[in-house]
Amino acid sequence: MFEKAFAEKGKLTIHEKYHSGERSYKCTFCEKTFLEKRTLTVHTRTHTGEKPYKCNFCEKTFPESSKLTIHNRSHTGEKTFKCNLCEKAFVIKSLLTVHKRSRNGENPYKCDFCDRTFPRNDKLTVHKRIHTGGYHSNVISVKM
Repeated sequence: MFEKAFAEKGKLTIHEKYHSGERSYKCTFCEKTFLEKRTLTVHTRTHTGEKPYKCNFCEKTFPESSKLTIHNRSHTGEKTFKCNLCEKAFVIKSLLTVHKRSRNGENPYKCDFCDRTFPRNDKLTVHKRIHTGGYHSNVISVKM
């Protein structure tokens, strides 16, 4: 049996809801449901267009504080995520992940039409246009 400990009772409650499938918070715009109220709040902003987080450098606004944090790095030059294999550093973790895949030769996204694999889903999407003749296919396969 797998055991996991939580420092806060609220985190345990959310974790238990995840496993039970309980999703108490429902979007009034599109019927999607969520485990946490804060996730619903952020989602609702996709419908309302609300962007309460404003950049102090350029006045651009964002629906989530985390998106503002990432954006601010474009002004400060901060690159928090560093590769342990080389000297490269990245603004966001996902870019580091893609970089590591390219260094390791890992290509988890496989084309449904041929045997080609890719390190990024967007590269697979572009490739699939060869087979579909356009922008129709957005199905992805992840190699496990």
